[in-house]
Amino acid sequence: MRQVLTGLVALVIVACALRPSVQEPPPVYYRLTPGLTSIGGLAIDSTADKPIADALVILQCACLDEPRETVTNEDGLFRISELPPGTYTVQILVAETNVSKRVELPANMRARVDFRFNPNAGFG
Repeated sequence: MRQVLTGLVALVIVACALRPSVQEPPPVYYRLTPGLTSIGGLAIDSTADKPIADALVILQCACLDEPRETVTNEDGLFRISELPPGTYTVQILVAETNVSKRVELPANMRARVDFRFNPNAGFG
C-alpha cells in the first residue's frame, strides 16, 4: 500500500511539473433557442488579474461574408450574436498584443471563449 501511495504522489508531482504555467480553459457550450447562436467570452490581463476593456475582438469564419467585430466592455466581456454554425477564429487585439483561439460553433449553441494573457507582451 505504501508503494502505491508513493507512486501516486510521484505521478502527481510529475504531472504538476509538466503542466503549463497558464492554462487556457476550453470553450464552454450552452444550448439555446434556435436562431440564437453566439460567441462570447472574457479577456483578462494575466499580469494584473483584471479585465481588459476596449480590446478589439474579431470573429473570422468561412461561413461569414466578412469578419464580425466588437470590443470588450469595462468588465472585459464580449459577445457577438446571430452567427451561423462553423469553425471560428476568435482574435483579440489590444495594445501590441494579438491572441487567438479556434472554436467549433454548432447550430443553436452559445460558446464562451475566455482569454487570459499579458496585453503588453507584443505580437506573437
